[in-house]
Amino acid sequence: MNGHPCTLLPFAHSISTHQMARSAKGTARSSRYDWLMVDPSVPKQYELLGPTIEALLALGGSAAIHAINKKVIEQQSYSPRQLAALHGVGKGTELAYQLAWARTILHKIGAVTNPRRGVWAVTEYGQNATDSQLIDAFRNWAKSRLNTAK
Repeated sequence: MNGHPCTLLPFAHSISTHQMARSAKGTARSSRYDWLMVDPSVPKQYELLGPTIEALLALGGSAAIHAINKKVIEQQSYSPRQLAALHGVGKGTELAYQLAWARTILHKIGAVTNPRRGVWAVTEYGQNATDSQLIDAFRNWAKSRLNTAK
């Protein structure tokens, strides 16, 4: 795929107004582009932990956000609709939003560091952890946050 995922948005013009005005359940929408905003098939943050580590390792262990996102997209098989799905009413995509949260989670569990603004690096733990270990570490971190909030 060439370019930024948002470059896929022009394909929306080839969809009929009728298709854009209706959601998957057939209910009317407030905007003819609302169907682009929500795609439940976009991977969630915890599903992107492993792919983010894999992308960082493929990039030499450290990279800028844009390079990480691009590598994850390159290595995974996302549909054009997944890539174009917008987060809320903002300019960013849902996938970019979920990838940002995946980086934050990886940082919280010690799998990556953020040595300077916009740059992320894999730790030794991140290099050696499996996907299931990363998800378990995330669950444990989330549980500990809930317990301290009480």
